Order: sequence, then structure tokens, then C-alpha cells
Amino acid sequence: MQKYHLNGLAAVCSVILLAIACNEKPAPAPSVLQKEIALGEKIFVEKECGKCHLTGDSLVAPEMKAPDLTLAFLANDTIFVKAHLQFIELSSMPPLDLTPQETRLLAKYVAHLHAKIKTDPNLKDPDGVCIVCGTPLKITKAQAAALQTAYDGKTYYFDCADCERLFERSAIWYTQHGYLAMP
Repeated sequence: MQKYHLNGLAAVCSVILLAIACNEKPAPAPSVLQKEIALGEKIFVEKECGKCHLTGDSLVAPEMKAPDLTLAFLANDTIFVKAHLQFIELSSMPPLDLTPQETRLLAKYVAHLHAKIKTDPNLKDPDGVCIVCGTPLKITKAQAAALQTAYDGKTYYFDCADCERLFERSAIWYTQHGYLAMP
């Protein structure tokens, strides 16, 4: 098995992250976002990304050891995903010929994957949302699982312990940029 490396990419990412962040557009309306996620998934399938990456739907081990795209970190860091895809030649990932639009759509799809696997398929009438990844949730279930944190006079609920840890590392950022409203 070929090992997947991100060495070299970190240096490039640190240089371009600020430039990319300054060009981020406001979050699209949910119907537009759903369309973009579907287009990103189509590109993911066409480029055969699932041969190496797990997405929560995978039933077999990937041919290569590559990151599981359902990680909360990747759901949260679309800037990292875009930079990685833009400078793919600095990694051991196979080359992909992607337009800037395809890169953006793939990043939206990857960001969606964590919430997709964490959302209870039988969930009816969600009354909350994970501020970190946007997963719809029932507050009573989050409370029962101790997936909540009080910050600045408010209580925030999470779909998983990974999201709670990410929030606790940077609560100020999430309270300003996280998923604050129901999708």
C-alpha cells in the first residue's frame, strides 16, 4: 500500500490560506448549497476519489491509505481542502485536473460528509444543530451524551466528541463563523 503524505503542502498552505480566506464568499442559501454538494459528489465519483478515500459510505478498505473524508477537521477546514486540491502535486495523491470551480465544489462535498454520517437517519424534528459541522440534532440526545459546552453565557450542542473538542480549541471562532442557525 502506498502511504498518503501531506508533507510540503503545509508550508504552501500557510502562505496561501490568508489569501484564500479573504476571497471566501458568504455561505449560500441551503437549496444552493445542496445543489453544490450534489455537483461536488458527482465530481468525486467521476474522478474516482472513492478508490482511495473513505466517505462513510465505503464498504471496503481503500486501495491506498488516504484520509477518511468524514473527519470533523476536514468538514471544518474547506480552506485546507481547497489548498490541498490546488497544490496536489506537492502530495503523493494522484494528479487531478480540476478547475477552480470543481475544487470549490469538491471542498463543499467533503465538508458535507461529516454531517452526513453523523445525522441520525431517523431524526425527526431536529431542534438544534452542531455549531462546528452543521449536523442537525436533538438537544436532548446531545445532553444525554454530554455533548454540550457552555461558552459566553450560551450552551452549544455537538453531534460528536470531535466537534466538541474543535469548538473548545477555538470557541471564539466558532461562535462567530460556525453553524448558528438551523440549515
